Amino acid sequence: MTPSWTQGTVRIVDKLYGEISFPDFICALLACPAVMRLREVRMSNINFLCYPGFAETTRFEHSIGTCYLASLAARKLGTPPRDTMTLMAAALYHDVATPPFAHATEDVFTEHFGFNHEDKLFEILSGKHTASTVATGQYAPIFLGRRAILQRVCQSPTFRRLGIDPLEVAGVAHGEGVLGQLISGDIDLDNLDNVVRAALNMGLRPALNIGVRLAMAFAIEGNLVRMSPDSLEDIVAWQKLRWRVYDGIFTDFRDFALQSMLKLAIVRAIEDGSIVADHWNCTDNELLHEHLMRSPEASSIVERMRLGDLFEPLAVVATRQPEAKKRVLCRSQRKELEARMEQWLGTQCVVNYYVDKRGRSLHNLPGSEGAQPIGSATDDNLIVGVFTPSKKALSRTRRTEFKQFLGRLLGAEINDMRETHRGSDATKAVQRPLGIGA
Repeated sequence: MTPSWTQGTVRIVDKLYGEISFPDFICALLACPAVMRLREVRMSNINFLCYPGFAETTRFEHSIGTCYLASLAARKLGTPPRDTMTLMAAALYHDVATPPFAHATEDVFTEHFGFNHEDKLFEILSGKHTASTVATGQYAPIFLGRRAILQRVCQSPTFRRLGIDPLEVAGVAHGEGVLGQLISGDIDLDNLDNVVRAALNMGLRPALNIGVRLAMAFAIEGNLVRMSPDSLEDIVAWQKLRWRVYDGIFTDFRDFALQSMLKLAIVRAIEDGSIVADHWNCTDNELLHEHLMRSPEASSIVERMRLGDLFEPLAVVATRQPEAKKRVLCRSQRKELEARMEQWLGTQCVVNYYVDKRGRSLHNLPGSEGAQPIGSATDDNLIVGVFTPSKKALSRTRRTEFKQFLGRLLGAEINDMRETHRGSDATKAVQRPLGIGA
């Protein structure tokens, strides 16, 4: 049964958009267990030390914001009511398959279980998601033993007249069709809200209305979604803001260490059976305080995380060489790297990585299909961190020798990363087209 609080006017006051309201169909979906779970899943992936305000921002808040931007885009585009409701529902649901601690957990679950959040999202919204016999009780099938209600709401006497197809909502949330481009594209409703919301909570003081202006700047040319010709200045400003958000995250090594510890704890819990594939639908606190604490090895790591007793960064470097990426991204080769480092140093080493998302080439720009993209893609740039639980400090000479050794292990040229926006040569190469940095 749909909770009574969704009947009538639902009042929502958002920190970016102020007081907002939704149609009755969307209000009914707000009470969906799959959406309610997102109130207990962080948007920031980990409980940041550097950005405590961002650490408490939820994916529910972000989903509400993305849904609101979808309503603005649909109104500006003049989409029919059925398409508008489909787009808004897809925007509301787009994060429901996000695991606890998001990308940190997903990296591990993908390696160990073949988890794919996009496929899981389609299963949930199309009504094909079933829990295995491994996870029972409150973790099956999605949240507190309850399933998504999209199909039931669409087929209810109240909303059947709208003709909303759950499979179509699932496809749009998955990025299919023209409407799907508004949810998943070079620049889309999801990352418009994501970037500005993150920047606000990180203390970067963004222009709060830039996401609204860009949401209303989409245009449809044939089967393609593009930005209107007068939006170029806002696009560049938004992309610079996006750079600042990711650069702030990637160049704080304490939080890089924190994420590395979390991933190691999840691996240890998987190895001893404390975490299984069906635990993707836990909340952050459930995974951290229940499942990870059941594992002797993981619990000791979690205790250090909660006390702020972080692993020591030995090196953080950037590389774009294919061979280095292969060695870091492949689990078996990464474990071999760690073993060789431990032998060289005489202490345990943990290798973690970020795919560099600071720069992104945008192609859905004003004009023809041949329009030049803004910026320079950095997805081929990998940021690699090496951390140790040991408290034994390395001398500057020993650290330099270790970085040289790391370069030989990776078989590639590496660029030393530094904290607080003093980036590598690879960083500067991406900054220049955007006019960022000195």
